[in-house]
Amino acid sequence: IETLTNRRIGKYDEGNNWVWGGYNALGQLVTYEDVSLRSGITTTTYRSASEYSIEGQLAYYKEDITSSAAPDLKTTIYTGATGIDNENNPQKSALGYAVLGRLKKSEEFRIELDTAQSEKLKAGTRITKTIAAFDADGTNAIGAGYNDKGQASSYLEIRDMQGQSITQEFKH
Repeated sequence: IETLTNRRIGKYDEGNNWVWGGYNALGQLVTYEDVSLRSGITTTTYRSASEYSIEGQLAYYKEDITSSAAPDLKTTIYTGATGIDNENNPQKSALGYAVLGRLKKSEEFRIELDTAQSEKLKAGTRITKTIAAFDADGTNAIGAGYNDKGQASSYLEIRDMQGQSITQEFKH
């Protein structure tokens, strides 16, 4: 299966016109759009509102995802947030980094919305990932969770489906 992805750096203005750009004054990527085609299905991911810490590490961003496979479904992901308030503003919680600048903990809140009939589907999920090496029970962190190549090798993921269920999964 072949995947073709086209990325354009920029953002939409108030009139919904594409404006090239997408970097802040420090040259950090803030907005872009990816359009992927795989097996005849087009998926569009629009990342916006990226924020960085004073150390230059990614702290927050928002992604809106749509697909030709389900044109009425829109998924919005707030990375670096634990939820949204009543006015749809993200409740930010900066990503956590370890001493070497590697990601240690992330919070993500995602909303799946039926754009045609929002009363039928508007589901929120909070996802917390902690990158660490855990003991056999998965309860005590005993190491950094990265292999000797600097790749994340184990983490604990907690998914809170906002009143439906909470799952906890250890991955290694």
